[in-house]
Amino acid sequence: MEYNRVEVFIGGKRYVLRTQDDPEYMKELARKLDKRLEDVFSVDRLISLPDAAILVALDILDERVKSSSNIDNIRMQIKNYVDEAAESQRQLEYCQRKLDEYQQTIEKLQTELEIYTLRDKIDQNHTKPL
Repeated sequence: MEYNRVEVFIGGKRYVLRTQDDPEYMKELARKLDKRLEDVFSVDRLISLPDAAILVALDILDERVKSSSNIDNIRMQIKNYVDEAAESQRQLEYCQRKLDEYQQTIEKLQTELEIYTLRDKIDQNHTKPL
């Protein structure tokens, strides 16, 4: 694997990173981290860089844990939706089969009705006086 050498500045310090990730991606991460550190320093100008880094790390970890929990909840919702969709599909197929059965029954009854109607006409014609 090829490693990229990336120079970044975080908290006013220069760091040279070796990474397989895209250099622009790593620079963007460094910019975001630096911004978060600046936010901590803007609240407490006397805080040390290591302490600020710990606070930022805790905040990032908190976001990650909450995001993972949200992802798990979304996965569960998707699973429930998929299960509900599968049940709806089964119900649809059942209803379609029943509809087909009812249509066949209707066709059969219509045919029988036509036969009875024709028989009745024939019977009426035979019973008419000449």
